[in-house]
Amino acid sequence: MQPLIENECLYTHGLDHWNPVISSEQAQTFMQALESGQVIYLPNLSFNLEALEQELFSASLNLKSNKNISYNCRNQFLGGIDFHENTKLRLTLLSLMKRYHEFSAQLLNACCPSYKAIDCSGRTSFRPMEIKGRKPPSYRKDDTRLHVDAFPSTPVNDSRILRIFTNINPFNEPRSWRLGENFSHVVKQFLPKVRPMLPLESEFLYRFKITRKKRSYYDHCMLQIHNRMKSDLNYQQRVKASAVDFPPGSTWIVYTDLVSHAALSGRFLLEQTYYPEIGDMQDPELSPQKQISTFLQRELFFQGEA
Repeated sequence: MQPLIENECLYTHGLDHWNPVISSEQAQTFMQALESGQVIYLPNLSFNLEALEQELFSASLNLKSNKNISYNCRNQFLGGIDFHENTKLRLTLLSLMKRYHEFSAQLLNACCPSYKAIDCSGRTSFRPMEIKGRKPPSYRKDDTRLHVDAFPSTPVNDSRILRIFTNINPFNEPRSWRLGENFSHVVKQFLPKVRPMLPLESEFLYRFKITRKKRSYYDHCMLQIHNRMKSDLNYQQRVKASAVDFPPGSTWIVYTDLVSHAALSGRFLLEQTYYPEIGDMQDPELSPQKQISTFLQRELFFQGEA
């Protein structure tokens, strides 16, 4: 296992409990680190599995895709896997992902109380498959390439994309990432290449259920930045980036819409997504929405959205 390379993108803390007691000053420091583009790295925060859950490491998981299993806390639905009437497997996965969702909410409420975890919770994911060597259906879905997160079917508008990851790999295998350049540099390079939004494009995408809600100009820009970053192989090779190994038993928190990142290898990962609103941030001016708006000198949202 390669050692973790310390760099300015990491904020390391010795926190080792999912429901910690944290002072308001420390919570402000956590939020400042996240909002300025750092990854909060918690090397001592592990997620312990129950006896039946250990069997998932050797189980034959019949995934509908080659990527992950998802859990929706609002309806207790597990997606991305065929159970074939395997009730035991379903209940084991449900227990695992429900607990991780609850533990992550406790952690976020302690570290970033103004984000209101219960109000902005998204999907929980279990990623059992190895990234390295996997052949995605297109370059857009190739997460081994540096990118910032943007979702083609789920516009976020004036919300952020915050993620908590935990490596539960039992084979002493790290989750290997690359961390790229500052978001302001990404914007300067790729935003001028974004094509204008077509008249009624957002309405068309929504009406024909290509998107779950109307895509704002911000989402339009971010999706193109995401795609252009991944398609530019020259950029991928020449951009300054740091290699980071997150070992088993560690947790990290990051705004993936702000931090340029790539996942190079690893399997057996838990992840929880949150969508905090810009208004709940400690410094909204650091958000990608505000940075893009400032760069373009224009509003990015439909009237009444932000």
